[in-house]
Amino acid sequence: MSDPAARRGIGGRAGAVLAIVCSAQLILAVDITIVLVADVQIKQALGFGEADLSWIVTAYALTFGGLLLLAGRLSDSFGHRRLFLVGLAAFGAASACAALSADPLELVLSRAAQGVSAAMVSPAALALLGDEFPHGSRRSRAFGFWAASGSAGGVIGYTVGGVLVGYLGWRWAFIINLPITAAGILAGRRCLPVRVVPASRRRLPVLGAGSITAGLGVLIYALGQGESDGWVSSTTLALLAGATLCIAVFVVHEAGSPDPLIALAVIRRRESVASVSAALQAAIISAAVYLGSLYLQQVLGDSPQRVGIATLPVPLGVAAGAYAVTRLLRRRVSGYHGTGFIVVGFGLVAAGLAWIGAEARTESYAAVLLPGWATLGFGLAVSQVPLAALATSNASEDIRGAVAGVYNMAQQVGTAIGLAAFSAVAVAYAHGSTVTDRLHGLQAAILGASALALAAAVFAWLTLPRGAVAGPPGSPAGEPERRPGQDISPAQVESGTES
Repeated sequence: MSDPAARRGIGGRAGAVLAIVCSAQLILAVDITIVLVADVQIKQALGFGEADLSWIVTAYALTFGGLLLLAGRLSDSFGHRRLFLVGLAAFGAASACAALSADPLELVLSRAAQGVSAAMVSPAALALLGDEFPHGSRRSRAFGFWAASGSAGGVIGYTVGGVLVGYLGWRWAFIINLPITAAGILAGRRCLPVRVVPASRRRLPVLGAGSITAGLGVLIYALGQGESDGWVSSTTLALLAGATLCIAVFVVHEAGSPDPLIALAVIRRRESVASVSAALQAAIISAAVYLGSLYLQQVLGDSPQRVGIATLPVPLGVAAGAYAVTRLLRRRVSGYHGTGFIVVGFGLVAAGLAWIGAEARTESYAAVLLPGWATLGFGLAVSQVPLAALATSNASEDIRGAVAGVYNMAQQVGTAIGLAAFSAVAVAYAHGSTVTDRLHGLQAAILGASALALAAAVFAWLTLPRGAVAGPPGSPAGEPERRPGQDISPAQVESGTES
């Protein structure tokens, strides 16, 4: 049975908060992949060299992933609402600069600025969602919409990018962000909840923040360069050693610091293991969509516009899966629990990839990618909706930004590792440059991703907490929500004490 809160749905201010947060999550995810479709036009228009073209993606991923933990702490220290709005404004400004770029350096710097602002928005958005929906059945629905927005966004980037680039030109890949960010800022100032932040939470550990930001940034860069420079090259090994050193400095500093960047309460939570599953999921999905797009272009010979349209089964599958799993999570039925859905979702992803890998030699979109991608998208939503809710459950308000930062950081690192690892597998098994050789390499990489999805299902079953997706301590899942927090006066907002 569903409770009365579930039947009422999500409306009013809560609905507005959900719409704002999901729109922001969607546009951040879209911007990771939209430029992949535009890279050929950008190369010709701005004169990028072949070796430098990857920096269009790397600059965004580097700053986005590297700054997430720091941004999560800033969100808790200075206010979820404040960091979200500042980050959204900065993202719009950086998008405008990218659209106006006249040379490669300007575009790369603009993409780096987009990554910095995206890192500010992402953990603050997830923390705002936790503030507004702390527990109950509406929390499941809210996280369903949020997870669907993020999951579909990366794939929609291919679709939107194909259409915009094909008919309007590459600059529209960035111009499209401007009205969305403007609307988000206007709506956010009116609707996002205002919270008091104690002055004691505003101290920032400089050494911890600097070491982990540098470590994650260098790690993501090393993973991106490893494929082109070689995994045992002196450059790659030096970068990996530097990243390891920075992360080790962070761990030692955090262990002895009275005011760590990531509080022990964040790490000791039983639910924190969900971030590992999130990293595995991101590695699998990012590689799957990327390898599928290569299959369309290198094996079937499709254009960027057709590639964009061909990826539609993934977001459609995500939408269907999110709808199905949120309805099931709303039912207070004995035996339904988040971990079970996560395991089933990973299993469906594995099945979809196994089908693509096994049938790839038929060289047919309708027989191979259409059913495989639809199954993958459905399974992605079935696993990610409860995974996101579980990762942020039982988190008190003062650490929600840090928890969201860890979760989003895990996804970014997982994406970098997945793309690097499975691209390397595809190259290693190609054994040549003919269509048949490329098909063999892609097939091996896709089947490898399927095997990893099965391993992720086993890992989730063995490590994630069992039982219903929970709310804060003392608030069992399925109970109607309390209105979180306390709104404060405009005078307090002006004094800079909002969250």
